Amino acid sequence: MENNTLTVSGTTGTLTTAHGGWAENTRGNSGNAVKNRLILTGGTVTDGYGAEVKTKDGSAAENHVELKGGTVTNVYGAALTKAGATGSAKKNTVTIDDGAIGNAYGGYIKDNAATGDAEENEITVKTNVTGDLYGGYTAGTGNAKNNTLHLLQGNVGGDLYAGYAQSGETTGNTVNIGKGDAPANLTFTGTIYGGNQSGAGKDAGNTLNVKANAQAKNIKNFETLNFTLSDHISSASPMLTLTDAAGTKNLDWEKLHVDTRPLTGAGQKSYEAYTRTILKNSAGKLDFNKNGTNTYTGLREIESAGSDFEFSLDTDT
Repeated sequence: MENNTLTVSGTTGTLTTAHGGWAENTRGNSGNAVKNRLILTGGTVTDGYGAEVKTKDGSAAENHVELKGGTVTNVYGAALTKAGATGSAKKNTVTIDDGAIGNAYGGYIKDNAATGDAEENEITVKTNVTGDLYGGYTAGTGNAKNNTLHLLQGNVGGDLYAGYAQSGETTGNTVNIGKGDAPANLTFTGTIYGGNQSGAGKDAGNTLNVKANAQAKNIKNFETLNFTLSDHISSASPMLTLTDAAGTKNLDWEKLHVDTRPLTGAGQKSYEAYTRTILKNSAGKLDFNKNGTNTYTGLREIESAGSDFEFSLDTDT
């Protein structure tokens, strides 16, 4: 099943499902779905799929969903839904421009006996989402690696996972907050996860990039935190404010980075102090004990090649 497009511009009542592509084989186990697309501009849909693969050995790759309006409860860039599926969900995307959206999955593997991986899937959010986000998701034994969430505008009402694997690895995943090219103030009611798996080495390569002001309950299972300061960042609040009274734990001081190159210094006098709070838990503490090792080494000088500013980085306690 390849290169098909379904556009839904309106519905009479609610559509149970809408598919850009559907792969099913009643005589065997093979059958892939590649480069199919669902475009929703209006109407009401319960489950929307860029593609759904209902063959045991089939895979889904480069399928896409574009949400420009309407209402959808659950949306999948691609989903493998056959019991015991062995295929992979790779390079599928969901782009949410407008509409009323519940939960979104870039690549989804449904069955707990499935063995394939959900990798390199992406979700881009430009409006409000009421539920949860999963870049790559597998309920089986496979991995959810190298998936990405792009959080550009809007608020998210649930939790956000770049990668989610019931028992496999969730490494190499990325969450991007803002683009740094315009002011933004985003709110995430839940926790932002690089991956759901925790423990020594289980967050390897998971990266949080912050380029806008935002608030979330917490952040978990990231190896690296990158903050990019620009003239679009409001000084009235921290770049990222967290609200979990349990605190924010397992941070690595040496892998917290700040990039000052986009700052122009407009309106700033050279003799005036320039101070920005990049990360704050307003209800609890920031804990830089990483897997039982205290990584905090005190004040650090920030070197950004090509920047006109010299900064130091430290905690306030």
